[in-house]
Amino acid sequence: MGMYFCEVAEYVTMENMDTREILKLLYQSLRALKVPSLSRELVRRIYEFKLIALNGEAPRLFACIACGRKDELFYFHPQKAGILCEACYEKEPYNGRGAYHISGSTTYILQRIVASPVKTLYTFSVSEHVMQELNLVVKDYFEKHIDKKFQSAQMLDDLLLFWDNDKIFVFLFRKLCGIIYNI
Repeated sequence: MGMYFCEVAEYVTMENMDTREILKLLYQSLRALKVPSLSRELVRRIYEFKLIALNGEAPRLFACIACGRKDELFYFHPQKAGILCEACYEKEPYNGRGAYHISGSTTYILQRIVASPVKTLYTFSVSEHVMQELNLVVKDYFEKHIDKKFQSAQMLDDLLLFWDNDKIFVFLFRKLCGIIYNI
């Protein structure tokens, strides 16, 4: 996963760009991977979402992008780069399309990722339901705003399914045997 983080950071940074916050994010994310109580999946999604925010492409999450309402924000719209309240989601031009319904907890976590300093990003955990919603929302938003497919991303997606150490060993051993012996 660390290699993936480095690959993404290299892609989004440019020469003569102030990259202090991105490097802090990379450092804190690599440190977070060593914390046994933090899910690697959560660390990845926090990293991706915060990186987009640091890159100046954070979605508007603290008020409805259509009316400015600050409560009942339950629909994340990746194409419009923001969140909608329930009333606006049903109206023109959205008509109940193009957005993900998310829980209030997921909305809060997305807001927290964007607003928190890098140093305090990895100080919480989430429920399985919130993790599923984060995976959906962050993956889609990341793919829409970062126009590159990373070599390490597919392998990482495969490995996340088998993250406990024994299963990783078995998974990689089988892959290696398959490559060597054409199985």
